[in-house]
Amino acid sequence: MSEAIGTLTARLRLLATAVTILGPLAAMAPGLDVFHGNIAGRRKVRRIKRRMRKHKDDVLILTEAYNARQHLKRWAERFGYELRQGTRGKHGPEGPDVAVLVRHGVEILDYELVEMTKEWWGPFRYPHSRKKPRLVPVLRLRKAGVIYVVIGMHAPSGGPSGGVATRGRNAPAYEEYATFVHDLLTIGVRGAAVGDGNAKGDDLRQHMKPSGGRVAMASGVDGIVAKGLHIALRKLRSPFGMHGWFTAHLTPA
Repeated sequence: MSEAIGTLTARLRLLATAVTILGPLAAMAPGLDVFHGNIAGRRKVRRIKRRMRKHKDDVLILTEAYNARQHLKRWAERFGYELRQGTRGKHGPEGPDVAVLVRHGVEILDYELVEMTKEWWGPFRYPHSRKKPRLVPVLRLRKAGVIYVVIGMHAPSGGPSGGVATRGRNAPAYEEYATFVHDLLTIGVRGAAVGDGNAKGDDLRQHMKPSGGRVAMASGVDGIVAKGLHIALRKLRSPFGMHGWFTAHLTPA
């Protein structure tokens, strides 16, 4: 485990001890409303502007947001959100992959962009398919006095087997990513990994879900892995060429 991952998990262990005293009070909290969508493609990202204007999601998690930063930054200021997203200049080519927007009124206690250590591959039919390790955004949020750990999830493709199109070579990267999510949720009181798990629900239950946790799927690979939370998930119609658009209301269990 890298130093960054070790430091983050140590902080979360301290947090877990500190918030255990909330007990029954947490069950009365209004909950956290989250949205996830894949936004690959420059022309289709404007659908998010419409979402931000018409709805008041507490958190939006957007995957494949590589070319969306300039738009998201402007819309966040306009519609009352804080943007958390890596950049190519500081974090490399995978930096902007996952963007997280947090609505004003939900307090951001901490934000970490945790770098995995294992490279992964896209389909071999494409040139330059070898990818840098995934970066995982991890946030501690507080709403109505309740603290949530939220992970912006975009696992390496291929699932536990490593993938057919990649000839199984992504298995080590997927195992590292899934283990990180599992361990992070395990040590917390309540938290959720939201986004693209790049695996079937049964695989997420076996490799990511902590003991006593829950998994809810919106598509073949997109969904939520959670601990200490009830999940009320609603599938949305994804724009053409995208996948995994959904909303979820998370309430303390």
